[in-house]
Amino acid sequence: MLPRFRRVVPHSSEEALVCWRELGGMFCAGGQALLMEMALGRRVPDVLVDLSELEPADVAARDGLVMVDSLSTLDSLELRPEVPPLLRAAARSVGFASIRSRATIVGNLCHGLPTGEMSLALVALQGAVHGVLPDGTATTKTEDSIFSLRPVGDRSELFIRSVSWPRPDASTNADFYEVGEQGSWQPALSVATMLTPLPDGAATVSAAVGLRDGGGTAHLEFALPADARAGHLRELVVGAIRVADGLDCGRLSDWVTDVVSARVAETRARPGGT
Repeated sequence: MLPRFRRVVPHSSEEALVCWRELGGMFCAGGQALLMEMALGRRVPDVLVDLSELEPADVAARDGLVMVDSLSTLDSLELRPEVPPLLRAAARSVGFASIRSRATIVGNLCHGLPTGEMSLALVALQGAVHGVLPDGTATTKTEDSIFSLRPVGDRSELFIRSVSWPRPDASTNADFYEVGEQGSWQPALSVATMLTPLPDGAATVSAAVGLRDGGGTAHLEFALPADARAGHLRELVVGAIRVADGLDCGRLSDWVTDVVSARVAETRARPGGT
């Protein structure tokens, strides 16, 4: 059962910002994760600022960047050719079709799990999250700060308006992979991988990794030589994980290394990506 709360429904972004500034509370965009947390007693906001009446803006592309409204539903990403394969693959990993038809980019980001699909994909894409603070100041989150968008208490800390990323090269391969337990709603490990070929046959690898139950998150980047074999690839991944901040693999370090290495190897071998 949900706790008692006041629901306000603004009809513009400006009205939503005023409601949030004056009343506090949390934004609700889709509500697939937030309402479940409220039913479990993990969240007890006094006010929900329901963004369901706001229409997402069209996709914008300029200066080598692609920008998408954060209120876009996850299933809508499949219909937009500007959305890169990695982001589409990450969106497809979320629940069932009925959930993806309501779940939004911003809701997935603010749920804030270490294995969150949108945050891992955006970090691997070297993307950014754009929002507004309560005083109206615009701010942008990149890299590790994207992993910390989950509100600490029962008040939203940022009004997230859009996400953006550099337009990937056409030759870039991408993959998103989750490992979970049967019947678990939260995967144990998520890996988003981007592999960009270089003219000499080498490649650059950008991978974002999230571990469940306090395991943390990390962004791994390294160069992959043209003649790299499986053993060498594993050494590169091990080295990247060792220098990564925030990822406490513990006894899972070998498992994480094996999974990341396998995904990079498969991504490298597959022409055109996912």
